Amino acid sequence: MKFENIAYLLGAYFHQDWFFDAPNSDDIVKSFIERESSARVLALKQEITLLLLDDIELSSDFIANNNGYYDPTPDGLTVREWFQNILKVLP
Repeated sequence: MKFENIAYLLGAYFHQDWFFDAPNSDDIVKSFIERESSARVLALKQEITLLLLDDIELSSDFIANNNGYYDPTPDGLTVREWFQNILKVLP
């Protein structure tokens, strides 16, 4: 399954230097919400919901394979928990 909007979020917002743009991942997601269309935000929410319904193992490889440079483990989260947290931030 292809997750275009997740890949867009990860590649465009969680790039190599994302931590210069905001102090934490929630603020990056809030920046995404502010800058992107409501249609893209809704599409991202739908993709994350579908991703979380799947029983696949979500590891840091999923983030890296979608051009992201964020590691949720220093924040005490698994990749799955991090995506669940993103859903809480999205409107």
